[in-house]
Amino acid sequence: MKPAPPFYYTAIDLFGPLTIRDTVKRGTYSKAFGVIFNCFVTRAVHLDLAEGYSTDDFLTAFQRFIAIRGAPKVIYSDKGTQLISASKKIENIGEKEGVIWIFNMPGDAPWYNGASEALIKSVKRRLCISVGDCVLNFGELQTALFGIANLMNERPIGTKPGFSLELGGYLCPNDLLLGRSTCFCPSGMYDISGDHKRRLKFIQSIIESFWKSGTETIFHHC
Repeated sequence: MKPAPPFYYTAIDLFGPLTIRDTVKRGTYSKAFGVIFNCFVTRAVHLDLAEGYSTDDFLTAFQRFIAIRGAPKVIYSDKGTQLISASKKIENIGEKEGVIWIFNMPGDAPWYNGASEALIKSVKRRLCISVGDCVLNFGELQTALFGIANLMNERPIGTKPGFSLELGGYLCPNDLLLGRSTCFCPSGMYDISGDHKRRLKFIQSIIESFWKSGTETIFHHC
């Protein structure tokens, strides 16, 4: 409850595996893993995709997170082998930035990280509903996760002083991240012609479907 910058205190968890297809060899499939970064102060969510379950795969996603959100002060996670190994490999970052990694969640007891698990459940359920039997490549799925994270950061976490919830004056994580409740992306489909652009339309439809079908569930877990 102490005032702190966004993602200053962050919980990290991995979820999956998620099936992806090769960008070039479209008949070749592999597994990727979602990574969720959950801010304990603002309740903001950052989603990304790791190409595998190894330490290096996670560290690649972690470096992208730092580049976008900045290095957290304290990290909470379970005792996953790749996370323990990753904590040792970022000791240089820790000495410079003062990062503290706390393993207070058993790897076989996900309910210890209930704040992240509830959000992961919402993401996975809505991905299954939106994507269906279609298999995305790495870039497409990563783009979808970025869009979903932004929508989750529009969920209410409180009310603004002097505003009522009925009038839409609620406080959401995006208010604390962006200074506004939304990034003002177009809500409809882009006017794109050509068969080679159908995949982009499909990704946009995934994000829209997630928002329409998952709003009630996401708000419930805020």
